[in-house]
Amino acid sequence: SVPKPERADRSGMGILPTRAYRYCDAVTTASGFGWHIFAPLEFSLVWDGIDVRWTMDALDDWLPLGAAQFPEFAGLFDSRAPEDMQGYSPPFLTAIQEPGVVQVWTGLMARTAPGWSLLLRSPANLPRQSGFEPYEGVIETDRWFLPVFTNIRLTRTDTPVAISGDWPLLQAQPIPQAAYQDS
Repeated sequence: SVPKPERADRSGMGILPTRAYRYCDAVTTASGFGWHIFAPLEFSLVWDGIDVRWTMDALDDWLPLGAAQFPEFAGLFDSRAPEDMQGYSPPFLTAIQEPGVVQVWTGLMARTAPGWSLLLRSPANLPRQSGFEPYEGVIETDRWFLPVFTNIRLTRTDTPVAISGDWPLLQAQPIPQAAYQDS
């Protein structure tokens, strides 16, 4: 089961300095704006400068990463999806063309009201998980029910990077499309 998003809180998960929490509305507002999204399961990645390999507790070894599905997900997806969508289950992890960049599906789907999108970014005012940086992105979730993906850039080579399931991977913030569209 994929962890549900949690409303971001103004205390920065309890780690903001007391003075910031008590006196800096700008920091607490940014910290509490949106929802924290977690990795769907714990996994590790290692990048040798060319190729990415991955593993998780259920695996005995490191596997080369092209595209990987959640365990047993493709069959479950096909059993519940409309006929024209069967065979198109989203991959959990995908090594994309740029060196050291991996696309991660959070296991979530999102839909917003017309004219609203989701800004996906690093969690505001929280320490980063070590060894990677999420790219920021805006997904227009008002047009269709969209998988919530992010791209992460691995920042070190030849050292495993653990992606924790109990620390936010992203912060999703609803934004009006008028805020970023050209006039």
